[in-house]
Amino acid sequence: MKSLIISVFIAALLFPSVLEAQVSRIHLYRDENRCLGYHLPTEPYASFECWVWIEPGTGGVDCADFRIDLPSNAVVTGIHHNPDLGTPPDPLTPWTSPGTSWCFSPCQTDWFWIYRLDIMVLDLAVSYITIAPYELSGIVGSRSCSGDPEELYPGVEFCINEYSGPITPVYPRIQTVHLATYTMLVAEFDYPLIDPVSAADFWLQELESPEGTIAAVSAVMLPNSDSKVIINFASPMEHGRSYFLNASDFCNACECGPSWKVFYFNEGISTEESTWGAVKLLNKD
Repeated sequence: MKSLIISVFIAALLFPSVLEAQVSRIHLYRDENRCLGYHLPTEPYASFECWVWIEPGTGGVDCADFRIDLPSNAVVTGIHHNPDLGTPPDPLTPWTSPGTSWCFSPCQTDWFWIYRLDIMVLDLAVSYITIAPYELSGIVGSRSCSGDPEELYPGVEFCINEYSGPITPVYPRIQTVHLATYTMLVAEFDYPLIDPVSAADFWLQELESPEGTIAAVSAVMLPNSDSKVIINFASPMEHGRSYFLNASDFCNACECGPSWKVFYFNEGISTEESTWGAVKLLNKD
């Protein structure tokens, strides 16, 4: 028995996602791609979407009880329910008292969205949309596919007029640079690239004299890789010089942004530091 407890403890340290996956969670995202929930309007009365997603635990989710807590500067202008879940409760206003209590047909065992809210923000004040307890039960709750009552754990809140993402950008960035020849580099990104690459996406700059730019003449993905790019340049690099390898905006499903890598060129390449540009939202239109 003691060895079993120790094994479970070690598994929790080494594989925390295994234990976390056992509980069900409810999240607020900004779109169907489950991108982080935030909206940064440039003026009042801008509109955005807030999607309510549920991540079932190992027992699945058959019912969900919760309320959407709206700030005073956000107004719902429309609501859409997931037609694959059966008939929603009436009235279709999960942001009003007492909230919503919906049992689905069939029981859900994988990620699914439940509501999509169209929201208009009234001013530029920072505020948050959150998941609150269903008022008739006092909890954010769910029922598993076997009929057992369970807690439904709220995820990250939806931020208005504030970025809710991690400090490190989540779009693809140059992670390492490898020397192939005097005019060829292999750039490895930390996320897979979903868009085609071209020579126009890359260029070199000398660290000591940034006006000394070397244009790329070709860029192709390394065979059997979705994150490594072979880049050929118009002129060779020189020994004893430091360079920026610049990459233009690359995207994932949620965000886009530039990146660059600093390296020192001699017989090989030793990376000194790396940094990234500012996050830019992916235009959905």
